[in-house]
Amino acid sequence: MKFFYVTLLFACSAIIGYLFGAIPNSVIIGKIFFHKDPRDVGSKNPGGTNVGRNFGLIAGMIVIFLDGLKIIIPFLLSYFLFTRVSDFRNLLDYSNEINLFGRGNTLSQLAYYITPFFGIIGHCYSIFIKFSGGKAVSSYIGYCVGASWIAFPTFLIAFFTTIKIDKHVSAASIVSSGIYTVISWVIYIVYVFQGPIIANYFMYFGLGPEVCIYFPIVATFAFVIILIRHKQNIKNLKNGTESIAFWLK
Repeated sequence: MKFFYVTLLFACSAIIGYLFGAIPNSVIIGKIFFHKDPRDVGSKNPGGTNVGRNFGLIAGMIVIFLDGLKIIIPFLLSYFLFTRVSDFRNLLDYSNEINLFGRGNTLSQLAYYITPFFGIIGHCYSIFIKFSGGKAVSSYIGYCVGASWIAFPTFLIAFFTTIKIDKHVSAASIVSSGIYTVISWVIYIVYVFQGPIIANYFMYFGLGPEVCIYFPIVATFAFVIILIRHKQNIKNLKNGTESIAFWLK
């Protein structure tokens, strides 16, 4: 019976994450404020970059912010639910530290890291817009910011440095996401060898999602999704046909 309840919790965590992630902010904003569907203009991708290119920089930034927020909110809600609510915490044996892959990788941590992972999938393959969606970058940023305070400055520095050198949003998105994926593994390695006290300083000082193997695993899978979703952009970059950042034109 306990296995059934644990499985049910995991399923609910995945479904909630997916449904939040699947909210098509670009389509909602495009239709309400501009009476256009971003899937019908520009690159036809319902993501923040296409919205910014066709509806204005402010609209694009709002979409990116909301797409990040729809990952952060359920992620943190799941964290507090599975670590601070005693009924759920006890069901997952949080206090007994059931380790799945070594030190400190508990069922509770797996439960709340499932939420942003499926949120990213929902963002890319939304049930609300016929399983189409964005290219995972804004949702990936939302996940990373929800997990670690160093995510935002890392993305800013890596993204705009790449933009200054290369001038392509796609290249900057891939590079900054790749750099943070590597950082997530570095943080986990520090945790393995030095313990949570040092490693949690890279997160939210022990006040938010904890360092565990699921942290870099989700980041890695999300980065793979980013590469898949940018397949055509990568081809265009190789061929020299990729559009430069729209605000640089």
